[in-house]
Amino acid sequence: MELLKELVQIIAPNASQSIFLASGIKRLSLLFKSKGVPFDVNALVDAINDHLNDDASLIIPAYTDTLPSGAVFDKHKTKPTIGAVPNRIFRRQDFFRTNDPLHSAFIKGKFSEREFNATSTFGENSLFDNMLKANVRQVFIDVDLQNSFTFIHYVEELKKVAYRKHFALRYKMDGGTQEILFHTRKPGFITKLDLLQQEMLKANVLHECNFYGVSIFWLDTAEAFSYLINEIDKHGGKPWRYFSWKAYFRRVLKRIVKQQAI
Repeated sequence: MELLKELVQIIAPNASQSIFLASGIKRLSLLFKSKGVPFDVNALVDAINDHLNDDASLIIPAYTDTLPSGAVFDKHKTKPTIGAVPNRIFRRQDFFRTNDPLHSAFIKGKFSEREFNATSTFGENSLFDNMLKANVRQVFIDVDLQNSFTFIHYVEELKKVAYRKHFALRYKMDGGTQEILFHTRKPGFITKLDLLQQEMLKANVLHECNFYGVSIFWLDTAEAFSYLINEIDKHGGKPWRYFSWKAYFRRVLKRIVKQQAI
């Protein structure tokens, strides 16, 4: 239990600040096992919830970001596609799930469902917009920014970067069909956040600690937002994206094949 308490203190040192938790569990499980302590996702989630006060919420991403247009999204039945932690939370009844078919989240605490009514998955009143408004602490356990820092696309949409564009997707939801805008990469552009991760560490915007061999990153959303706005204003996001003709032709070919199959 002492190991769990120590981990919670790293995740949420300020009990009044909401937490966004993206986590792998493989190395955590091995760590706890090596210490003779069983690891349980629900025990970790409960410990964080018990630590946070009434002013804070715990947010677990529940993305289904590979859900194709035209598919059915039922927040009570459609399973997340991003790993073991959200699929454990999926079985619980004490979290509500936001109604975004691409970037939903399981939330417990001060936030209410009414605050999440975006028409664009990275737009106003989206998960990411609310995270900025509340200056949520984003914590990444055993995952790097390339696979977990989805918030950057909110900033890119706000700044209308040249390498991304809106695409309208339609889903069968709540007994009808609803449309949501997805600000996605233009064909051929690749997002690579390794360099950005290193630059944010150097700028002391992103922080890292080694928890008995398990890497943990964290940042405050408001500070990261200001940093990213400034970087995009300076160079348009060039350090974390590049153009590939190979990726471009692969995307175009895939689109042609899909159209011919209809």
